[in-house]
Amino acid sequence: MTIAVMAKDNAHPEKGTEYANNIGDGGFILKIGDKILTSSEWKAKNFFHGPINSDVNNPKVKHTPIPEDWFDVDFDDSKWGAAKEFTEEEIGPKGPFFEHDFKGAKFIWSADLKLDNTVIFRFKVDGPKATFYTGR
Repeated sequence: MTIAVMAKDNAHPEKGTEYANNIGDGGFILKIGDKILTSSEWKAKNFFHGPINSDVNNPKVKHTPIPEDWFDVDFDDSKWGAAKEFTEEEIGPKGPFFEHDFKGAKFIWSADLKLDNTVIFRFKVDGPKATFYTGR
């Protein structure tokens, strides 16, 4: 099984800033049961970066086309880098975060927490091989 997630920071599509001229930050965390936890074992690739060089006065962005099949099980993410882990202090989650159990999961993003605004994560989950009834 492959888990594929598109995460987006709240960034203006042409400026890369949020709330007027502020540089935002992303961060993604997920826990499914006790075995599927976000960590640097996940793959991550950025598709929207900006404002380039943190220039909020003359903001420019870079958009990379998102592959149509990014969520397919057999999509080739072999050239993608590992997600980078961030601490709770670096992310600064808001109140509802603390109402849920994320024990063991790490906040992840691409390498640039501040300027990467759309990141796709992928994680392959190994499991028991399926046995199919053949009718014989």
